[in-house]
Amino acid sequence: MHPVVEKLLALQKIDSRVAQAQRKLDAVPNETAKRRSALTRLTAERDAVKNRIREIEVEIKDLEVRVGGIETAIKKQEEHRDNAQNASTFEAARHRIQLLSEDRDQLQSRELTLIEEQEALQPKLQELEEKVAAETEVFEAYLKEAERLEAELREERDRIAASREEYLDGIPPAQLSQYDEIFRSRGGIAVVALESDHCSGCYTRITPNDRAKLGSGSAIVNCKSCGRFLYAP
Repeated sequence: MHPVVEKLLALQKIDSRVAQAQRKLDAVPNETAKRRSALTRLTAERDAVKNRIREIEVEIKDLEVRVGGIETAIKKQEEHRDNAQNASTFEAARHRIQLLSEDRDQLQSRELTLIEEQEALQPKLQELEEKVAAETEVFEAYLKEAERLEAELREERDRIAASREEYLDGIPPAQLSQYDEIFRSRGGIAVVALESDHCSGCYTRITPNDRAKLGSGSAIVNCKSCGRFLYAP
C-alpha cells in the first residue's frame, strides 16, 4: 500500500469516529425538539378544553341573565293580562307571554346543552391535566439527562478530533484536501479497498495499469468514477 494512502486510511478511521460522535451529538437536540413538540401539542389540547369550559361558563351566565330578564317581562305581562279591561288587551298580553315563554324555553334548552357539554368536558380536562403534569415531569428529567449526555458526547468528539493531528504528518496538502472533499461528499468514505478489480465504493472496474500500481504500492490511485482513494488489501 502506498504510504500516503495508508496514512489516509488511518485518518479515515479517526474521522469516521468523529463523525459518529457528531451524529450522536446532533441526535440529542433533535430528540429534545421531538419531545418538546409532543408536550406542546398535549398542553395545547388541554388549554383548548380549558378555554372551551371557560367559554361555556361565560355563555351560561349570559343565558341566566337573559332568562331572568324574560321571566321578569313575563310577570309584567301576566299582570297586564290579569288586569286587562278588555279582550284585546287580554289577548295582546297573552300573545306576548307566549312569545316570551318560547324565547325563554329556547334559552333554557341552550343552557342545558351547554351544561351537558361542560359536564362531559370536566373529566377530559382532569385527564389532560394529569397527562400534562406527568409528561412535564418526564420532559424535565430528560432535559437534565440530555444536558449531561451532550457534554459527554462533545467531550468524546473533541478528544477523538484532537488525535487527528498525529495522522496528518506526511500527507501532502493536495492529497489531504482531496481526501477531505471526498470524505464530505461521499458519505464519510474516501479510502476503499479493491475487490476483484473493482472499486468497493462504486463497483467500477479499474484498469490493468492501475491494478498493477496498486499491487506494487508505487503510486496513489483514485477511482476514475467516484474519485475515492484505492488500496489493494
